[in-house]
Amino acid sequence: MTGAEIFVVHGPHSWPLAARLSMDLLSEGYETAPMSLEQFRAPDRATLLARAKGLIIMYDWWLEESDFEVLHEFKKTGPVVFVRNRTQKIAPELTPFHFVAIFDHPTYSYYQPVDGWGGYILLGEHFGVPRRPTDQRRRGFAFVSYVSTDRETVYEQVIPALAACRTGFFDYRYTERLKEEQLREEIGRNIRESRIVIAYASNTWRHLRNASITMEVELARSFARPIVAVTSGAEAANIDRSMVRCVFGSDRDENARELASAIRQALEVSTGLA
Repeated sequence: MTGAEIFVVHGPHSWPLAARLSMDLLSEGYETAPMSLEQFRAPDRATLLARAKGLIIMYDWWLEESDFEVLHEFKKTGPVVFVRNRTQKIAPELTPFHFVAIFDHPTYSYYQPVDGWGGYILLGEHFGVPRRPTDQRRRGFAFVSYVSTDRETVYEQVIPALAACRTGFFDYRYTERLKEEQLREEIGRNIRESRIVIAYASNTWRHLRNASITMEVELARSFARPIVAVTSGAEAANIDRSMVRCVFGSDRDENARELASAIRQALEVSTGLA
């Protein structure tokens, strides 16, 4: 979390979304990092919070009295913003703080902006509008490809690994709402604007029975975008040799390192350096 200006504080159930939200904000130009509830309540939290310019609180855990004391004290120097879904009621004791209703569903399943409004964009009201990065953090540097049945695994493993690599991504089921009647054109535009495609290459994805997946692979190849195929060790041998393999295990940090290495390899190959 070194250098973070805004911490996204989360409980045990919302850590994958906190990682996604943090990366979305990094792609907007904010310097952010997730902060677990354990870190927020740790004895050294004063040191962590001393360099923070703002706090975003995932509204999925109940505050203790000591938490309120910390948040009220922090509010004197920087914004404290609770993010929640649109159906949640605000508890009276939380009204001194800011609220942004960015989620569409109680399970935090979706929060795509629409036409430049909504979702994480609304947080700019409290944190300002920085200059968007143009390096690997930029939104859409990586296009994420997967089948809907693998959504949970992608959200809990692939997206947090990308965030740990500080790699901006585009996930058309999540990043923004596309026009379904123009889906091929919309997806084509985003793959063309990407540098790389990150695929969760499950057995279903590999057999390309899904028309959307077939389309994404065809578009990636037509635009000469390298494909990194994330898979488990048991399925790694089945990956197409034209793709760069990335084997995930049970360790989050190791998965992030493996993904960072695979991205570097794929980009080197695509630019003729390897």
